[in-house]
Amino acid sequence: MIKLIVSLFLIFNLALFNSCDDASTPPPANKTNKIEEKPSPKVETTEKISDKKTPNPQSTEIAKNAKPTPNLSTEPVKTTTPNPSPTATNIKQNTKATPSPSPTPKLETDQSATVFRAVDIVLGRKTANTDEKNNALKTVKNVLAVKGLKNARSKRNDPNLLKDRYPKAKELKVARNQVVFWNAYDRMHFAARHLIDYFDITDIKGKNSWWPAGTTQEQIDRYLQITIEANSAKIDLPSPATTGKDFKYFEFDLPDKSKLRVSIGIQSDGRVTSFFPKTGQNVISLSETDVEKLLTAVGK
Repeated sequence: MIKLIVSLFLIFNLALFNSCDDASTPPPANKTNKIEEKPSPKVETTEKISDKKTPNPQSTEIAKNAKPTPNLSTEPVKTTTPNPSPTATNIKQNTKATPSPSPTPKLETDQSATVFRAVDIVLGRKTANTDEKNNALKTVKNVLAVKGLKNARSKRNDPNLLKDRYPKAKELKVARNQVVFWNAYDRMHFAARHLIDYFDITDIKGKNSWWPAGTTQEQIDRYLQITIEANSAKIDLPSPATTGKDFKYFEFDLPDKSKLRVSIGIQSDGRVTSFFPKTGQNVISLSETDVEKLLTAVGK
């Protein structure tokens, strides 16, 4: 029994000794080489860190003090236009342009005076030298019957003209609520008899009067309308005649600053068939002989 115990003890110590020898014995050479061939993670980290360049304090100071090199690129430089001052813009928007007054029709006034004087010179009513006579003749020739409404009276029964009534904008009424009007034929007649440029040379009367040169048909319409409106209470239509329509003349001052005296002829049915100037600045009044003399002078 004792021998068995001693034997086990010796065997145990021998085994323990061998294990200690194995642990202290260095590993074979080939194993060591294999381990050295494997890159150490720690060494790799150290190398990566060592690859980074440490900034040179002197170069850093130079870089800070260095002036930037100007850009020599050929690309066009974009410039920004400053916005206008809001104050100036507001002033401009809030400032309303003052409308210029309507120009005075100087051309028409000058033309009427020039034509009026030219007619007097051509008729010998006013003395003039040769140049003035030539210029006067040229002036009359340029206006007398240049738009002549020849044989206007031949259209006095034209149904289309008769049913085309004026004024267009409103209905005119006079005393006793009577309606007055004129039609397209009457309008033509007013021009053919009393506008120098529309004058009908086939319808010369013993007495002839022309509105100041430059007057238009539209102006005649307006003159007639405002005259009737201003004197409506004074206009009483004549009673119808036994055999037809009666006729009556009224004379008034044109209700504006022209100081023209006009005559209005109205029938019992309210139709205005006569409207012309009697007196006033640059109103031309002529006898039949005077008109014929003018026409002969200008070759008509």
